[in-house]
Amino acid sequence: MDEEGAGAGAEGEAGEGGTRPAAAVVPPEPPRLLLSRALRKAMDDKGLSQAALAKAAGISQAAVSNALNVTPSTPSALTVNALAHALGITGEDLVALRRYRARAAEPTLPGQPGRPPVPAEAGGRAVETGGPATEARPEGEPHRSGLPAAGSPPPGGSPAAGSRPAAHPPVADPPHHAGHPAHPPCSPYLRGYLAAATRAADAHPYPGVLPGVEPPPLSVVYLRQQARPQMLVDGSTGVGAGLMDADTVLGGDRSCLILAGPGAGKSSLLRTGLSASVGHWSAGFRERGLAVLVKAADLVDRVTLPEAIARSVTAELSDHGLLEALPPEFFRTHPAPGLPWQVLVDGLDEIADASSRRRVLTMIGEVHRKQQRDLKKQQELKEQPAVRPLYRFVVATRPLPRGEIAGAAFREDVLTLQLEPFAPADLRRFATGWFTALSLPLPGRAADSFVEALDRTQLAELARTPLMATMLCQVYAADPGRRLPTGRSGLYERFIDLLYERQHAAGNSGARVQARAALCRYGEEAVSRAEHTLDRLPDMIVEVAADLRRGSRGPVLGLLAGHPDAARPKQVPHEVWEGFLDQSLRRSGLLTPRAGGLVFLHQTLLEYLAVRHDTRDRAACRRAVRRAFGSPLLWWLRRRWEFRDEYSFLGFLMDAAEGNGFDTARALRRMGKSLTGARFMAAQAALGTQISGEVSRVAADTIATAITDPRPIDSPPDRDLAAEEHLADIALLVDLGDGDRAADLAAILADEGSVFPGYRVDAACVMADLGDVRAPDVLLALARGYPDGPARISTFRLDAALKLLDLGDPRAADLLASFAANRRVQEWDRVHCAQRLAASGDPRAAGLLLATEQEPEERDRRALRHSPHGS
Repeated sequence: MDEEGAGAGAEGEAGEGGTRPAAAVVPPEPPRLLLSRALRKAMDDKGLSQAALAKAAGISQAAVSNALNVTPSTPSALTVNALAHALGITGEDLVALRRYRARAAEPTLPGQPGRPPVPAEAGGRAVETGGPATEARPEGEPHRSGLPAAGSPPPGGSPAAGSRPAAHPPVADPPHHAGHPAHPPCSPYLRGYLAAATRAADAHPYPGVLPGVEPPPLSVVYLRQQARPQMLVDGSTGVGAGLMDADTVLGGDRSCLILAGPGAGKSSLLRTGLSASVGHWSAGFRERGLAVLVKAADLVDRVTLPEAIARSVTAELSDHGLLEALPPEFFRTHPAPGLPWQVLVDGLDEIADASSRRRVLTMIGEVHRKQQRDLKKQQELKEQPAVRPLYRFVVATRPLPRGEIAGAAFREDVLTLQLEPFAPADLRRFATGWFTALSLPLPGRAADSFVEALDRTQLAELARTPLMATMLCQVYAADPGRRLPTGRSGLYERFIDLLYERQHAAGNSGARVQARAALCRYGEEAVSRAEHTLDRLPDMIVEVAADLRRGSRGPVLGLLAGHPDAARPKQVPHEVWEGFLDQSLRRSGLLTPRAGGLVFLHQTLLEYLAVRHDTRDRAACRRAVRRAFGSPLLWWLRRRWEFRDEYSFLGFLMDAAEGNGFDTARALRRMGKSLTGARFMAAQAALGTQISGEVSRVAADTIATAITDPRPIDSPPDRDLAAEEHLADIALLVDLGDGDRAADLAAILADEGSVFPGYRVDAACVMADLGDVRAPDVLLALARGYPDGPARISTFRLDAALKLLDLGDPRAADLLASFAANRRVQEWDRVHCAQRLAASGDPRAAGLLLATEQEPEERDRRALRHSPHGS
């Protein structure tokens, strides 16, 4: 609900004389209307006419008109599937579309939802009574069949643009929520939170840098990423090794840990999850928990979790129109009956102190463990339905030591996910979105030229990281004819040069002109002092970054104000001078406002600037190199190689040392001869650090030798752990540029029948990505099932078949058709197989989609016949 609508609703509650009449209840919108609205919105988004849509779908214009308009006749399943295929509707949105059609096709039974509900006595709530398929249930909770109630949006999608929110009738709190209150839909705190969070969620975490260009909203340039489920942090197996949509994870029911390197899209993913959640809630669709984004650093203080969340969210949203501080009590109750707060914790790795990180994880872990223990106890006592947890956690961080997480109790039923980088094909779409937002002419053609330029400068792999891709798009857009920089440090240098160019732009908007206009009334001395501060500002920001990296807890503005070159002239009031410093920092483009203060755009930007300070002259650079590349680094790597919070900083330092004329090759070669050092070199290559060919070859030889170590491994768990480690090392060989040897070692692993099949499929996919000619046959054998492997149809066999389809192998279609027709395969997997066949133009797809669509309807009819209200 938006603020305007919310305010109107609040005024209507009081009535004359302060009395509160029963709230008017709008029945759910008919599924036939929702079906038509969703199809029409998708058609408008594609820019198609009805005639063009009919041609693309291969059906008559009359059938299209019937589907797009609310008529007594419900379109057939084949019509809906053909339209969805032509409009590009896939995944959960397609499932929801088919459910709307199925609901619309059901005969209307007496007492079904759609008639006015009977008011209840307390708080204007009501309970639906009578009817074969209705029962009192928490707001937004699915029906007994597991399908969403009519009026709910496609899962993971947004309500149709311009549509009126489907108002779910209020229902009485079920008995199992006694003592676990929830916020009423008209709660002023809830309305205020939703309005401010909606505005905050779409702010891009990496603002634009081009002169005169505002940063585009995150939703305009965001590109969905894939995630790979890993082993749980307690060592048990996760839900499978296949790739999954990272955004889908945020809509699930499990707490999870999201791991990714610097700039790999963690913050953008969480912001997108927040945007989707508050968007659904604002529109009245409340089937899932309500997301709340919290910085991990705000959880360090020794206060309760609700207090910490309230402080963090209030500080963050105060810049986005939140008018009243959110109290801790707001986060001590369910946002709606039976629905949890989805606490999205970002930036755990940005907490420099290990003990503070553990304290944050311990707080989260203890709350999570208590909720799991209470739920398990209720299940043992067969209390149904059980009280749902108040919180679900999603923690995003760079890789951490396993013991640091497991020791903090954040391990029970926690899924660990590794964010995957952009696929090569995704990069062009990402660039097209950015170039469109930056108003480049012919953005598609510019994206093609951009990708070609990346290949020429060997930056294509680096650009698969979202932060790097964002910076590269902006650097390219600033001067499309200029050659792109090589390596990560060169990119950051060019990026910062653009920022300073923006700061010192000519004209009335320039920093000096603005400073003179603000301070001229205090005399020429004040203006001269301000200009001196602006001249020294880049160096002062570098010093502030170094102070913060060394562990300083002071605010950025306070650290800058304490610098001698930023000293306040006597005649200028404190608040005026602080305002000048604050605006100068903001105009630099290196910092962004958060929680009433300023922070660096990204942790890696802070690291790069800190390295600039540490290598400011030859003597300082010599000291930094000696600390980093002497024997202490080898000792440090052996002790702490799992926790990679220093890898990014050291990569910038390695580049800076080479740039200052220091020969680090000898130390790096020595380091590359140890397995830990070789893995460090590969990680640096993946980050974009400039590694010489000689050092890369030494590191690759060391890793390849470790993979082919002939030591016997007897137990299956040890074999699986070894296979997992070998897969990781094969990926490191790719990072080091040794693709041929990586493909050969992946082929050996894919043919090893004694290891977990998911690892074998992953190895075959590595072969395919490297262009190995053996990959199609290996994938085909894995999709069919090796004689010495599991014969049952599993997710891994499906993954192998889908990868085979991506390679354009004609044998994949028959495999997918057999999977889609086999009822031993999970329903969602069958639908996915049929959808992929449809996208490839296979004529069998329509019948397979129709068959999978009818099964939920059959289950619903069986459930209706066996329900106590059934006739």
